[in-house]
Amino acid sequence: MIGSGVVTIFVGTESQSSISHKDLLSLHSNHFRTKFVEANEDTKFKLEDIGAVHFAKFNAWLYSGGELQLGKGVAGFASRWEGLWMLGQHMEAPAFQNYCMDGIRNSYKARANERLKAPTLGFVYKVTKQGSLLRKFFSDLMSCKNPFQGLEEGSEIWAEWDALLKRAPDLSNDITKAAGKQWGRTRAWDDVHRDSYMVKEVPLAKAWMDQILVKRTKEEIEEAAKGKDARSILEFAHLKRNEAPTIELDD
Repeated sequence: MIGSGVVTIFVGTESQSSISHKDLLSLHSNHFRTKFVEANEDTKFKLEDIGAVHFAKFNAWLYSGGELQLGKGVAGFASRWEGLWMLGQHMEAPAFQNYCMDGIRNSYKARANERLKAPTLGFVYKVTKQGSLLRKFFSDLMSCKNPFQGLEEGSEIWAEWDALLKRAPDLSNDITKAAGKQWGRTRAWDDVHRDSYMVKEVPLAKAWMDQILVKRTKEEIEEAAKGKDARSILEFAHLKRNEAPTIELDD
């Protein structure tokens, strides 16, 4: 963040403001990386189709070193991992999506004995498209944790699931595809299946290297580092991180 400019993001229909370091946003979000190239020197941006609470959580994740606590008492999907995963998709931030997917997996692992809830599946299939990894996780979850098991046909919960399957034919198709998978004693949330739900991401070290070299050459950074510029010292150290250290021996 040293030497980075800051930008103000006006979020949601009420344009609630949020301030972030430009280079930090660029490092983690291809959405903003593209915006900053198009807008050049602009320092104010709008995200009208994103909830302010969602973005606040994303911004908190950026500054926390990859940690996020979901607060209690927030209404609707604003406090749920599924909604945050969707925000990560909108932000084109794969590392954040994968972090949220781990949150989803762990939350279901912790509630292994609880029934799946039709509204959650309904939300997922409403806001995602075919091929979504979020859909894949939930269809796998249903194939290894049948929500109809033990339900009395015609009961309120049974009717809720039946109605969902009728209005979301993609869900029925996905469940059918997932039905042939042999789970053994594992479940969709177990770490052995984790890679099946992860978005491909560029390693952070490489992403930062690429971002550094967009603005200056390695030689220019080295020269500035010799002049004791703090940002350049850190960037040059990162660029040289894989080089073998030079050892000087006395005669």
